Amino acid sequence: MTALSLVVPGAVTGAPARTPNDDSAVAVTIHVRQRTTTRAASQAPAASTQRQPEPVELTAPAPAKRPAAAGGESPAAGTDASDPGPPGVIRVWHVMYATQDGSSEPSNDTPCPRASTCERTHVRAGRWPTDDSGRATIPFAYNDEGRRPVRAPDGIARPALAGAMREWSRWNSNVVFRDEGTTTATFGADGPDGTCADGTNVVTWSKFGPNVIGAAVICFDETGRIIRDADLALNSTQHWEAVASSPDSRHSHDIQSIYTHELGHWLALEDIYSPDSARQTMHGNTEYGQTRKRTLARGDITGVQKAYPCSAGDRCPRSGITDD
Repeated sequence: MTALSLVVPGAVTGAPARTPNDDSAVAVTIHVRQRTTTRAASQAPAASTQRQPEPVELTAPAPAKRPAAAGGESPAAGTDASDPGPPGVIRVWHVMYATQDGSSEPSNDTPCPRASTCERTHVRAGRWPTDDSGRATIPFAYNDEGRRPVRAPDGIARPALAGAMREWSRWNSNVVFRDEGTTTATFGADGPDGTCADGTNVVTWSKFGPNVIGAAVICFDETGRIIRDADLALNSTQHWEAVASSPDSRHSHDIQSIYTHELGHWLALEDIYSPDSARQTMHGNTEYGQTRKRTLARGDITGVQKAYPCSAGDRCPRSGITDD
């Protein structure tokens, strides 16, 4: 049997529950323990979308392909004791929704008035394999199919993606992204063995619902501790630009900011929703035109250096953080 563990953020006490149609960023992580002989279904079950995490156990006939919402808590390690089949894998989704309710705007009245003072971090157990020096080399390929030039101009993606990857590697030299060019691989595709590992870590575009900004899906081994595959897709129906001082459109997202955030999920960092984390890259909310997520805050840096520990000779600075 395939088990689906859905972590749904609940509302603050007394606040009404939100639905997937609300213009709010939502953290929901869908964890799938998948037998290697099972193919993924085309749709995930609908999810309630409230804010504080309240775990809800569900069962599903097959792994989810595209959840209605995503991104929050760590999966339990291991396969279900009730599953006598071959070793499984765990698929975890992170989906970011747009918000215009001001919840992503930082306040100088919080304990985190500057990025250099934002210390929140949430790191899951899973990691990319590392070599003897502790370095994780993450190959990736880009698929431009699905991008709509009217929504995302030609030439916008590659420079933004490179900038996002440099930002993570800037703070930890043990994180290396290896560009393998272009691919026809698709987002969230299954591998030949029916698992979620198709052998290509693809960055691409996909047509999601109107409130979705982007999504990352991570494929872990059956222990939940080794990453086998990761994909990232931006919503081709949104407006994208490389925002300078202000966006050209009031409905545009800064592409480098969103890439930086979603790559944090590739590196085992989870969304954070506390009010004093609004200046952090891994804060789970964003708004149109926001560029703050391009540069890591202290908590983001602490997280990636915890995930891939630094040793003598590694480049892992802790100063020089950009404050807005």
